[in-house]
Amino acid sequence: MFQAKNVAAKAPLPEPTGGVSPVVVVGEFITTSASLALNAVIEMGGIPADTVPVDYIIAAEDCDSNGTPLVQIDAGILSGLYGKNDDARTIGQQFGATLNTLRNGGVHQNAVSAGLLLAPSNVDRGFGIKIVTAPATAVVGAKIRMFVTCLPKTADLS
Repeated sequence: MFQAKNVAAKAPLPEPTGGVSPVVVVGEFITTSASLALNAVIEMGGIPADTVPVDYIIAAEDCDSNGTPLVQIDAGILSGLYGKNDDARTIGQQFGATLNTLRNGGVHQNAVSAGLLLAPSNVDRGFGIKIVTAPATAVVGAKIRMFVTCLPKTADLS
């Protein structure tokens, strides 16, 4: 398992000011050959407790320099404790499945409703990406960023 700079540094998650303001969690990861291997999971950040995501964006530089790039990712919520570097943690597809975002550089924004319909949780939850198809030619040093905007839960959300 790999972690974005902010997660590895154990930086605190932002909290909504006054319980009403949106917060944006930004994670940045610089690729290594190992982090682009098949089934590698990268924890990019965390959804603060008692908030729900209302927008997400994945932006990446070219992570597969082959003329016929192959790399694909899933994006979603990680199992287990936020920030715990544990290879047993798994990832869902709430933000997308078999995305081509890392091919030639690209952007993916909230095209899957499951990520925006998550129920609130009383604990911080990790989010990130998983390599589901390895690159034909991995680009070491490429930048991946993931932005998740969250709002405080309201009493009527389930």
